[in-house]
Amino acid sequence: MTGKDRTTGERSGVRNHFVIRHARWVLWVGALFIAGCAAFGFSVSDHLAPYDATNPSSESVRADELVERTARFNPNPGITVVVDAPRGADGPEARERVSRVVGELKEHPAIARVSSALDPQGRALVSTDGKATVVVANFGPASVKERQDVAKDVLDAFADTPWAAVGGIDTAQVQINKTSADDLVTAELLAFPVLLLLALWFFRGLVAALMPLLVAAITVVMTYFTLRVFTELTTVSVFALNLVTGLGLGLAIDYSLLFISRYREERARADTHQEALRVTLRTAGRTIVFSALTVAGALASLTVFQENFLLSMGIAGIAVPLLAVFATLVILPTVLVVLGDRIDALAPSWLRRRADTESHAGRSGGWYRLASFVMRRPARIALAGLAALLVLGLPSLGTKFVLADERVLPDTHSSRAVADELRERFGPALSRAVYVVVEDDAQAAAPLVQRIKELKNTAFVSPPAPLSARTSLITVQPASAPLSEDGKQLVRDIRDLDGPTDFFVGGESARFADQGSSLADRLLWAVLVVVLATVLFLFLATGSATLPLVSLVMNGLTVAAAFGALVFVFQDGRLEGILDYQSVGALDSTQPILIMAMVLGLSTDYTVFLLSRIKEAHDSGLGTRDAVAVSVERTGRIITAAALMFCVAMVAFSISEIVFLKEIGLGVAFAVLLDATLVRSMLVPALMELMGKGNWWSPRPLRLLHRRIGLSESDGAPLPRPPGRPGATAAAPAGADGKDVRDPAVPGD
Repeated sequence: MTGKDRTTGERSGVRNHFVIRHARWVLWVGALFIAGCAAFGFSVSDHLAPYDATNPSSESVRADELVERTARFNPNPGITVVVDAPRGADGPEARERVSRVVGELKEHPAIARVSSALDPQGRALVSTDGKATVVVANFGPASVKERQDVAKDVLDAFADTPWAAVGGIDTAQVQINKTSADDLVTAELLAFPVLLLLALWFFRGLVAALMPLLVAAITVVMTYFTLRVFTELTTVSVFALNLVTGLGLGLAIDYSLLFISRYREERARADTHQEALRVTLRTAGRTIVFSALTVAGALASLTVFQENFLLSMGIAGIAVPLLAVFATLVILPTVLVVLGDRIDALAPSWLRRRADTESHAGRSGGWYRLASFVMRRPARIALAGLAALLVLGLPSLGTKFVLADERVLPDTHSSRAVADELRERFGPALSRAVYVVVEDDAQAAAPLVQRIKELKNTAFVSPPAPLSARTSLITVQPASAPLSEDGKQLVRDIRDLDGPTDFFVGGESARFADQGSSLADRLLWAVLVVVLATVLFLFLATGSATLPLVSLVMNGLTVAAAFGALVFVFQDGRLEGILDYQSVGALDSTQPILIMAMVLGLSTDYTVFLLSRIKEAHDSGLGTRDAVAVSVERTGRIITAAALMFCVAMVAFSISEIVFLKEIGLGVAFAVLLDATLVRSMLVPALMELMGKGNWWSPRPLRLLHRRIGLSESDGAPLPRPPGRPGATAAAPAGADGKDVRDPAVPGD
């Protein structure tokens, strides 16, 4: 089949596009479907689980389960209540207050054990200054929801009690969940007006500006429905909603901007709106599909982890881009068919003129001149850009990790205040201990106690306490903080001991050590998934074996720069006053993995936008230099606008009171903005100029594969002609090295 026949066949195939022929019918069915998704999906928040970054198959979790199964209580304190005793913890006032707290806690059947200073061995529950005491409640075998309900009741019971502060693991989860939900609403209220104003500028009209927000709303609603379905099959973290909102807004804007910009471009030379839509669906539509698959593939890497938080983010991350494609390529075209010329309604005349100028953009715009400037100095600009990324990424070499706990909240929340008070006023006796569950009686476990005492970093080791006839419990108080490297080393040292029988080590230090090991064990597989997705979809978009590898390196440097920014701001404690947070001197260990997947996916997303357009120009006959310059002119504004609006959606989460949501919002926003400016506008043109015809190299088997299944946006439409040459053909002649034949009339040659 000749090129002309192939083009004719492609046009014939899209001429019968179902969505365009039945636009109103599709729109009505789509509206009913989305309404159904909303009716079922908006209750999703009631079915979500708290933040959980533990591996369910880890040793620390097995230790918890063994204690629950044998002694019928969870060894980790679920609720702790600090009681002020200004007249002394032994005085009648303090005893009365403690009795009231104990009575309130014991009213809940889900609580199996309550410990207080009133107990015979309760002296350890009194502060070092003797002016406060703590009541500790351990849950029995109970579901997450039951524990959360009890924590809410206890918080309500002492909400107006000035002498009691309620904390503990389950209390913290309740407050984190509520804060996350409140912050999500606040972020939406802040982001939408700003996004609408930016959309009005970038889309050149009020009606057009509403389109990305419509697509975003549809995407978020359908993803809520999807998550609600998954809650019936597995446990989904509440923080998936934050990802859905931020990522849904960002991708919907990206895809809508690309689609509408291409539609206006095609409409400027098409006979009808329908014909412009058909070409847009076949060209930009395919790019959007490949971009969405790239983002979904990158975020699918999170599903290799066993931690519920990352798994939930992976599920949401797969759903959002795929549903954004549905909203962009099914719902948006039907709306455009119905609107017709009214897409430009409510637009000032000067904005209409700018939109018309942009739809005819070619070789005279600022982006074209920038790309031409870069490609005249490729080596210097490439070295400067790569050096800048390396410098920005240097702080990431000092990244430290920590297990997320109450410190993700500000000290205005009672669980954070209680945790701080326990560390400051109650000494090591109330630090979250390491415990050893021995599958034997107390007598058989006694030799293990002596071996543990001989280890470094042990402040106190209790005698074995019988949990059942064949199970006993040893409590170990570390001499250092539970979430320190010394705390993790103590766990490893205990596990390396030879015991008389099987034993399991649990507690906060053990969970921290297990989380680090679990993430490290799966990290290579996650990186492999991201690399394969990036290389595969970029190859399908470009047909090149080299461009995906170059893009992978640049994306990796962008991730390193994002990590460097996170270390600089959050780990080192800079901008605490501006961003309203308290640094813990480390990053939550799950956040770099999540940010890595998001940044790599979004960076490749913008790469597909640019390289697919360069491939289209190159396939139409332009040499590499002119193809890059023309494509940067066509996509530079689109990518920068999309990145800026995406950043607004993500930065809105920086107002969250939860530290790791600030980390996600600012880390991803910084990386996206860096990628859309420095990388796409400067590094890509410079490196492609240096590579010359090597940009398009691929072994013969891969070339044949790309011809069958690859992305090709070329539709036979003329590209912009070089200025000063009336009647010139669309394609500038290419030299033997793949570059343009130099022509003084073409800037940059």
